[in-house]
Amino acid sequence: MKKIYFLRHAKSDWTLFYNSSDVSDFDRPLSKKGILNAKKIKEYIRREKILIDFVACSSSKRTFETFLIIKPSLKNIKLLKCDELYTFNETKLIKQIYKFSNKFENILIIGHNPAIHDTVLNLTNKNINENKINLINEKFPTSCLAIVEFKIKEWKQLEGNSGTLKEVIFSKELF
Repeated sequence: MKKIYFLRHAKSDWTLFYNSSDVSDFDRPLSKKGILNAKKIKEYIRREKILIDFVACSSSKRTFETFLIIKPSLKNIKLLKCDELYTFNETKLIKQIYKFSNKFENILIIGHNPAIHDTVLNLTNKNINENKINLINEKFPTSCLAIVEFKIKEWKQLEGNSGTLKEVIFSKELF
């Protein structure tokens, strides 16, 4: 049994992006609200004693800052910070998942929309957990964490509707 924790990065600060031609989308940092919400996710991971053995993180500034905030709640993890996860495309994200080592059972992916949102919707069986799917059907906000479980042995066995959406956590609902 394998599990992927899909986390959309925390809210970024758009003011630098709009006020300076020197700041690219890739280099946008987290906003104050984003930092607060990432801390809420960190506490959720700690409180629920979630065990993650591998983190795959986009190399953008906002995703890596999100990782650094939640890192204290993770123990003994291997980190892959890669440019290929700076994608907004579901197909590219799934191709990266196929490359993950099968020795890892619980993976956290910190990435971007619409890739994260579309991947979760594609990989989950809507008939199994319709109520949870409805929570994210329209929107997958920043600092949202979706937990998807798969009855597979190898990551390359992932296919549409093969996962069960176990939980959806919205940081705005956490204290």
